Amino acid sequence: RQRQMCIRDRQRACLGHVLARAQSPRRRTLVAVAPDESMGDFQGWLGDAVELWPQGAGDLGTRLARAASRAFAAGAPAVLFLGADSPTLPWQMLEEIPAVLRDHDAVIGPCADGGYYAIALAADHPALFENIAWGSSAVSEQTRHQAAAAGLRLAELPPGYDLDRVADLHRAVADLDRAGETGPLSKTLRRILATIS
Repeated sequence: RQRQMCIRDRQRACLGHVLARAQSPRRRTLVAVAPDESMGDFQGWLGDAVELWPQGAGDLGTRLARAASRAFAAGAPAVLFLGADSPTLPWQMLEEIPAVLRDHDAVIGPCADGGYYAIALAADHPALFENIAWGSSAVSEQTRHQAAAAGLRLAELPPGYDLDRVADLHRAVADLDRAGETGPLSKTLRRILATIS
């Protein structure tokens, strides 16, 4: 039970931090929720602060492709997915991505574990989410392969990491300290580390 509480607290703190950094009057920001039946929980927690979309059924690739298609159908000029478990990602990228997408079809931010913390699309390219072993160390490499096979120009952001292991929590706290961020995320991660150590 204590481990589940730590995971929930970490997830909420990370998502809150990512939302606070990502939201801007220049962008439409939303949270794609999974599983769908947790929409009420997220609504109760986030209130009207952000728009919520259900992810629907299928593997991660199916759900990402569905959300991208829905966003483009609604008139989005570009789509950026951010991993809520990568709160220390290079935030300057949010301002740089539109310029990069003028010369590229997509952008990924690879993670040290082989996944990615972000992917941005200039148009609807569902092939980028097909034939991927989600959750494996091959996700970034397979995404590169999918882009090449589809003839898409893929740019890459600086490598990042997500919070999968205790070492990642320590690294995040150190990175937040260096950035001078002492808000709720830093406090939550410190509390979790104190609990599990």
